[in-house]
Amino acid sequence: MEIHPETAAKYSIEDHSLVKIESQRGSIVVRNRCSEKIRKDTVFVPFHWTGGQNVNRLVSDKLDPDSHMPAFKVTAVKITPVLS
Repeated sequence: MEIHPETAAKYSIEDHSLVKIESQRGSIVVRNRCSEKIRKDTVFVPFHWTGGQNVNRLVSDKLDPDSHMPAFKVTAVKITPVLS
């Protein structure tokens, strides 16, 4: 997951730590990386992972009715640090 450093600090998330991401559809645990290249109101998770880190578990599976491509992958999430 990429997250802006200021946003990470707001949620007590340390760089390179594990983070639980939850949406209405489920949750995953991923390692984060702080980056000033990402917007402060956004977290980014690549969709190429499988299993317990598959971000597709958190977003809608609806397809565009014409192209049958997945809808733009955006959803509201809750992020919390995974404490060891």
